[in-house]
Amino acid sequence: KLVKETGCAYHVCHISTKESVELIRKAKAEGLDVGVYFYSMARSHEDAVAEAEALLGYIEGKKFEYPIYMDFEAPKVREHLESDGAKAKPIYQAFMDRLASEGYLVGLYSSSSWIDSGSYNGWMGEEADELGEKYELWVACYFNDATYARMGKEYSERFGMYQYTSSKYISGYSGRLDANICSKDYPSIVKKYGFNGYEGTVSGGGSGSSGDSGDSGDSGDSGSSGSLR
Repeated sequence: KLVKETGCAYHVCHISTKESVELIRKAKAEGLDVGVYFYSMARSHEDAVAEAEALLGYIEGKKFEYPIYMDFEAPKVREHLESDGAKAKPIYQAFMDRLASEGYLVGLYSSSSWIDSGSYNGWMGEEADELGEKYELWVACYFNDATYARMGKEYSERFGMYQYTSSKYISGYSGRLDANICSKDYPSIVKKYGFNGYEGTVSGGGSGSSGDSGDSGDSGDSGSSGSLR
């Protein structure tokens, strides 16, 4: 309810247990469009598949207007991969491919230090650029006033959604919240191409990325495209 009262149009729910699925019901009851993210601790292809299967069990039979995201940013995962000289791609690819095979619009969430291969020389480098050609990307980078205008425009063109702060405060809530701006009209994309439990009105959807820049929204319109996480 508090999220809706801020004027936000959607909420991306953190789902990690059957109990947390209640967040989806509450958000939809308030008239919000909903997406999901799953915080991954996967260190191998097998771990990632197991996590994807768990998430599929939690969200089965539900409809979502925003992507299903793999939250891939755990420091211990990166430490493990770097110590073993392993690549991240087999992990996130396994998770996302499994979700996409069930008809979900899938994305990856991470910080700029992981997935921005340009301005921040992200750890995943060109792998992240390749990933963005197939799946959705949601980046977190907390700009100060001096860089917000420049980086905000760049990110709205390169990423479907970007998280610009972890210090959003709203009346009636005692803690801090993450806040985001979305540059794509995901509800229209999802319903048009039949992702996330929707039937669709045209062919060509059902897995992977939307690939539909024609349905992009205005990232500057925080009143209609902003969210709290």
